[in-house]
Amino acid sequence: MSESTQLKQLMIAAQGIPPDVRVADVADLFMDENNGKLLSLPVLDGDKPLGVISRARMQEVLFRQYGRELFGKRPVTAIMNGTPVMIEADIGLTEASKTVTARLQFPVTEDFIITEEVKYLGMGAVMHLLHAMDEQLAAQAAELTRAYQQLKASQTQLIQSEKM
Repeated sequence: MSESTQLKQLMIAAQGIPPDVRVADVADLFMDENNGKLLSLPVLDGDKPLGVISRARMQEVLFRQYGRELFGKRPVTAIMNGTPVMIEADIGLTEASKTVTARLQFPVTEDFIITEEVKYLGMGAVMHLLHAMDEQLAAQAAELTRAYQQLKASQTQLIQSEKM
């Protein structure tokens, strides 16, 4: 299985939010059980990603005194992150991991957007990417161990044949 196939398998289907949806309505979307595992939701203009809105940002805005009154009727674009991490679906896990590591800040409060030719495909969770990278590293370590054992066996055979 290629790395790009693995990245597509990490994709989480998440319905995009139009840019004119009110902040108060976005809060309700986060309460929907279909979005329960996502840290953020994509804001889309058709199939083009404009940004992401995170649970953490929603909480920050709405938990302020008068936050719902001040921001509830505004469009989600007023509080979204307009520079989300976007990763093309055809790149490998290693490159995706490097991009996420370089662009996301600690603590991780957002997911990343997976695109194909700048069109939205789905969301990717950092934890899923870490898990896939861990599996990939374990497979590479097992392969190196097998290669080392074959090398040792070959070396032993060479030594035995030289003794003869």
